[in-house]
Amino acid sequence: MSHRQSAYAAICLGLAAAWGLFLFIPSQRQATERRTAATAAQQRLTEVQSMVAQVPAILKADEIMSNRRSEENSKLYGREDVLHLFDHLKAEASNYHLGVEEITPPVEELLALNKSMAQSNQPQFINMTVRLSGGYIDFGRFVRSLEEADYFRGVNSCLVTGSPDGKEPLQLAIGFRALLGALRETT
Repeated sequence: MSHRQSAYAAICLGLAAAWGLFLFIPSQRQATERRTAATAAQQRLTEVQSMVAQVPAILKADEIMSNRRSEENSKLYGREDVLHLFDHLKAEASNYHLGVEEITPPVEELLALNKSMAQSNQPQFINMTVRLSGGYIDFGRFVRSLEEADYFRGVNSCLVTGSPDGKEPLQLAIGFRALLGALRETT
């Protein structure tokens, strides 16, 4: 081989090596990176499609839970119902010219009621005491209207005290058991 042929062969080998080093290897690396990115994008697309396919089931479950929560909340005797019952008792006492001194459900009773509401779907009852001031006849009429109320479930106690000379209004108290929620249903 002549020196000229050797030079051409060396130049050809150099060009082939340069082409491989600067063009072929980087383009192969880019193609591999593109294939990897395409595979990852395909996997993400598949995951998104499976999540989108689950959306109707998730929305249905959310609707069912929302309906169930509303149904359960409607069975509970809430704070508004207690306040409504208090207002009703005050109005009834006022109708019979009695002054309301105090309306008390015992704290222990409220705590027990709070626990039992979460555990039961049975009707809830509460013991209440209404302290009043006024006269015998008005008190009797009040008790009669109380006994006719839908929420009334029985008398627990009754106390009438007054001054010996009769100059002070009588202090009256009636303790009774109430069905919770009954007032809300009838009004």
